[in-house]
Amino acid sequence: MKNIGFKRSKKIRINIYLVVIIVFILAMVFFNFVVMNQFLPTNTYYTDSGNISYPVIYQQYADKRINKLFAYKSEKYNMIANESLSLIDNDRKLNLLIQRNDYEFSELEYEIRDKTTKELIERTRVPIINSKDKEVLVSLQIQNLITKGNTYTLQIKIDLLDEKIYYFTNIMYKTNTKLSEVLDFIGDYTLKSFDKAKASDYEFVKYLETSPNRDLKQLNTVNIESSFEQITWADTKMKLLSDLYYRVYQAQDYCYNIDVDYFCSCERNAKKEYYMSIDKYVIRWDGIRFYIMKFDRHTEELLNLDIDPYDFQKKRLYLGVTNLNDFQKIESEDQTKMIFCKQKEIYYYDSTTTELKNIYANLVRTKEDYDRLNRNTNVKLISLTNDGDCRFIIYGYNMKGNNEGYNGISLFNYSAENNQVEEVCFIPVYTTFQNLKYDLNKLSTLIGDNLYFKIYDKIYSINIMTEELIEIIHNIEETQSAATIDGLFFAYNDSTVKGNTFKVLDVANNIGKEIKVADDEIVEVIGCMNDDVIYGITKEDYLWIEQNKIIGRPFDRIEFINMNDGEKRVFDEEGIYYYNFVTSQQNLEYNKYQRNNNHFNIVTNGVIINNIKQEKESKFIIGEEFTKDKLRIAYITIEADKDINYSVIESINLKQEILYNMLEGALSEPNIFYVYTNGDLISKRKNLADGISEIRDSYGYVKLNDNTTCYNRSNKANSLYPRINDSILENLQYFEEDFAIVENSTLVVNITGVTERDMEYYISLNEKVAMFKNDKFQFFITGYDNSNYVLEYVYGERQRRLTPRSQVHQMVMSDGYISFVQLENLE
Repeated sequence: MKNIGFKRSKKIRINIYLVVIIVFILAMVFFNFVVMNQFLPTNTYYTDSGNISYPVIYQQYADKRINKLFAYKSEKYNMIANESLSLIDNDRKLNLLIQRNDYEFSELEYEIRDKTTKELIERTRVPIINSKDKEVLVSLQIQNLITKGNTYTLQIKIDLLDEKIYYFTNIMYKTNTKLSEVLDFIGDYTLKSFDKAKASDYEFVKYLETSPNRDLKQLNTVNIESSFEQITWADTKMKLLSDLYYRVYQAQDYCYNIDVDYFCSCERNAKKEYYMSIDKYVIRWDGIRFYIMKFDRHTEELLNLDIDPYDFQKKRLYLGVTNLNDFQKIESEDQTKMIFCKQKEIYYYDSTTTELKNIYANLVRTKEDYDRLNRNTNVKLISLTNDGDCRFIIYGYNMKGNNEGYNGISLFNYSAENNQVEEVCFIPVYTTFQNLKYDLNKLSTLIGDNLYFKIYDKIYSINIMTEELIEIIHNIEETQSAATIDGLFFAYNDSTVKGNTFKVLDVANNIGKEIKVADDEIVEVIGCMNDDVIYGITKEDYLWIEQNKIIGRPFDRIEFINMNDGEKRVFDEEGIYYYNFVTSQQNLEYNKYQRNNNHFNIVTNGVIINNIKQEKESKFIIGEEFTKDKLRIAYITIEADKDINYSVIESINLKQEILYNMLEGALSEPNIFYVYTNGDLISKRKNLADGISEIRDSYGYVKLNDNTTCYNRSNKANSLYPRINDSILENLQYFEEDFAIVENSTLVVNITGVTERDMEYYISLNEKVAMFKNDKFQFFITGYDNSNYVLEYVYGERQRRLTPRSQVHQMVMSDGYISFVQLENLE
């Protein structure tokens, strides 16, 4: 607890009042000792405001602050570098703007490592001039040791008085970057959206592709298919309160994946309403002009209790602009109480007292409040009792107290009786926020006094009373695991056991089960739906092979098994195989194939829909209502018979010490493809083709082990660095007068399964799409029209000819031995 001091209004003589002061001090010490020990938490807790205290670093690029970097307490957090990409121009300078936050330091040290081999490239110390200024500009002169176009990891270390802190980002040296112009373009587009007059000009509206098939009555999710009214904030008269904060994820010669987030507000009844927004852009430069390949704005209105949000006539608690896909709500068993999460803030409502409390608040109302936030945090509601005690998890970057500087999992408890929130435990993890989000969505459940959660290929249990941390399961096959909706069962394939068995953990009873199929079959977990575990069954020889590469094993049947009653359902069709699954609690989507030896031809897609309804209807119903100024807004139906009392808990009792060893993933992760859409990890896949299928229409990218970008739908496909003697390149030596093949510089990827639309996208960028069959070069596809493709160097002959689309389609799309390869830097 913070000590409270007292001031006297008059000066007094020490020789007169000395005895009185001494007695007073002793009395206060005794009072604090007795009372604090009786009524306050133990000294492992303290009250904290939650402000970021460590220095914050930006890249100063032209006149923009981009890639906001937060401090970490260990250099093992180097994987955080994947969250941003900092470009270095011709002068090889990386300009950093450091917000000191009252810390004094006279130098920093940085090191650059090869992203793949981890080899140290450079380590340099840099003095800091004017180190007492509130903001310090430091220029890193990167040595001539990095190769243009390759990605490296940059680590920055700062020595404070009694600890070291680290910052991480990826860096790339590019000489012809358009980043400065792209940032100007994005900033201008975002700013114009706040001014209808400026937004009505041709340069703004020419990018709109308003579609009547879109939901044109919402502000929470907006893109270029939305209406002009939506993109320009309807009739809210929205005003920008903060700076624009840019984060660069991917950058190529032509395309850039960039987010910009900001804080804004409007007025209603002379009181402010506040909004957090993030615009996700994919911008392409074609040499003449910019194209918006993707624009998605996600906006969430903060619930402002200063403005009475309850309407007595309609019995509705208005939440304002809300993304219901991210909205969480839990009701007590007797349905008298409710907790819900909105924009990472948690609210508690008790219908018996008509009290609505903001029990976990960021309290963002100003630019300064917004500046201190780290967006890489999230909330997961866990439980709510009839007594009003609730538990919830805050995960990601820890912004509060002594544990600032770690990514981890904080379990909090709210006591309705004491009206007090305290942190029960904090578990630090060496991982990124995106991985934490992915894993905790797989499994994080509280049963009794034990919190169960997944981290990489392991499941842990921590007893919140004894604080004992136990590893329950290890060797989980990352892409073959899932939990039931209540978290009571977790199904997984063991990565060390291949064959006809998968395992299920009965979490409540901590009992492991095995489910077997026939000895000559292979079984894999696909996902869960309600209490059903979904798995696919196949044979050893049902391998899908392209270019001597294993794509996967499509299943000849799918089975559902209910973990409570053991009831089983089987889905199979004669001659049909199932592959490429997308699972949710609502449905299971998949593709159907027919088999032709080791090749599988797609027939159609299919879906199995969840038709099970909840047994108990909700008392607090979520709905949406249309308004002119804010379009569609969300509300919760609440039957209140008297005024609702609003309050905010502004302080939380936090854990002061970390009691556990840091958790981290497997040291040698098998090849797993991480699938991203603009910085958001959406899945992990066993092979590249599966990853590509998920982002084909979303301009995302796929990384190998979250490290090397293998495929980028925005621009190019980059997977491996072939050597001169690689067989796939030997066939190009016929054209040596046209191509200069430099070792380790040509990027090649096998993108089996892409559509003609993907292929034509690359052709439109003046890229050559090379077609191979049985590792032998066949021809380049360099152009197209509505009826034909342009082929060059056809079957070893130097020629250029038009070929009907149907003929090329048969060769490229239907022939089981053919895959695409995207080549660059060949001319």
